[in-house]
Parts: sequence; structure tokens; C-alpha cells
Amino acid sequence: MDYVHTDPMRHLLASTALLLAAAPLSANAEEDWVGRYALVTGPDAAGELQIKADGSFRFGMVAGALDLWAKGRWTRADRGIVLRTEPRPVAPVFALVSAKPGKRDGPLSVKVTRPNGEGIPGIDFHIVRDGLEPVHGYTQYDGWQSEPGEDSRVVSIQLSEPIYDAISPVFDVPANARDFTFTLTPNDMGVADFDNAPAERTADGLWINWRGGELRFVRQK
Repeated sequence: MDYVHTDPMRHLLASTALLLAAAPLSANAEEDWVGRYALVTGPDAAGELQIKADGSFRFGMVAGALDLWAKGRWTRADRGIVLRTEPRPVAPVFALVSAKPGKRDGPLSVKVTRPNGEGIPGIDFHIVRDGLEPVHGYTQYDGWQSEPGEDSRVVSIQLSEPIYDAISPVFDVPANARDFTFTLTPNDMGVADFDNAPAERTADGLWINWRGGELRFVRQK
């Protein structure tokens, strides 16, 4: 899924040498953190972290369809430093636009669009039905439609964008509704939300505790 970011990873990587050359180092203990770090990851991914002497940082990572970046401030903490994305990113928002009625044994249909009406493929959905097993699937550009034939009432629908882990609320739907259209407003989708994420030293770099896992980096010379 191709969302347009205002500060993509490729711009970060291209400007690294100039940024580091222009950043003055401060003569104190915090200087030890300042530098350029490469993400330790597999062959289909790349990432970089810049920690600057003026208290700012820049981060970028590309892994398959996932494209993340962030910039913000870093400060000292008890056992290392913490990173905080600034300005704070705005989460993506799913909204139910329409829920049209249909025959109880007719097909179900789900479509997700951008605010401009363009269809979005690859949005997972979970449909809860009264008295029957839930329905799982994902959208194409023109949406998704089931085969007719099962007499059931739709109770609720939940959506998710799996690449960026964006999850909608559970939408309770009107009785007899079977044709659903949603919008996804990306906002700052693709901006990594470091909310005082702790980082600690390793023998050859540092690691960041983020979203229940670790991002490991090695210092670049």
C-alpha cells in the first residue's frame, strides 16, 4: 500500500553524510550517544538512526511494503536515553460511511476507500454474524463480496490495515445492513510513534525497546 510520506526513508539515507558533517559535537558525556547507527535486520530490510548533538534524532526503516520514518528529541534516562517523536503523530482513522440494507440471504459486501473515493486493497475485515461463524477476508480495489445464500444478520464489523497495524473500532451496524462502505484517513500512517521509547547501549551500538520488541542497531564508523 503506497501512502505518501513527507519525509521518506530514501531522503533520510541520501542526506546522512551532510547532516552528520554539519552537526557539532558537544563536549560532555552525552556526546557518546551522538552518531549514525544501522539497523541489524534481514536482507530485505534496511534502517538507520541518527542521534545528533543538538538533542534531535532521525529514524527510517524499510522492510518490504513497510516504510517507517520519524524525527524528534532524545534525552538522557537512568540507563540510557529515551526517544520521543515530535510532533506527535496522528493515528489513522477508519469511519463507516454507509450501511445499505439487503436481503438476509443476499451477498455481503465491504469496500474501503481513501477520503478521495479511491478503493484500498488489502484491508482485513472481521464480520460477526448472528448465529453463524464470523467471516474473515480482505478487500480488493473494488471491495469484497460474498456469495449469496446464508440467511444471517450482521452484528458488527472490525477492520485492520496489517502492514502498519492500524485497527478500527468494532462497528455495530444497523439491522438488515449488508452493503458496507468505509473510509480510511491515513493521517500520519508511516510515522513511527516513539513515545519515550528507551534505548540502551550494546557492545557495538544500541537497542530500542519499541512496541513490545527490540530494534537493534550497530554504530557506523
